[in-house]
Amino acid sequence: MTCKMFTIMGDYLHQNFGYTLYGKGQNLARKAKEAYDKILKEYDCLVFPTLPYRAPKIPDEKANMDDYLQAAFGMVGNTSIFDATGHPVLQIPVGKSEGLPIGMSLVGRHFDEAKLYRIARAWEKEVDWKKVNN
Repeated sequence: MTCKMFTIMGDYLHQNFGYTLYGKGQNLARKAKEAYDKILKEYDCLVFPTLPYRAPKIPDEKANMDDYLQAAFGMVGNTSIFDATGHPVLQIPVGKSEGLPIGMSLVGRHFDEAKLYRIARAWEKEVDWKKVNN
């Protein structure tokens, strides 16, 4: 559903605003890339929660459009910027809250995915996420 919503939104914005917003978005993506590159010169990776809140329930088939939009767009806050900057991101489960998984995002340098795999594997060796409950 998220892909479909972004496609519809992109078409609407293009029809109503032309390429102006695309250009602004590209400029912001360049600035964000530079900022993350600067931070990643000092650190091996950055760690974020995949979602900044407990996983939401999937809207049922009778849900209205607002519920679908909230479910789709509410889950991209911590991850979508890396679609624009091109930084590799690896998501791994790290625990549960009320039976739902909690995810951790590892963000790395460009072309350094192998380091993210090693960090994730080290975590998985030390922590059994299925036994971690909040």
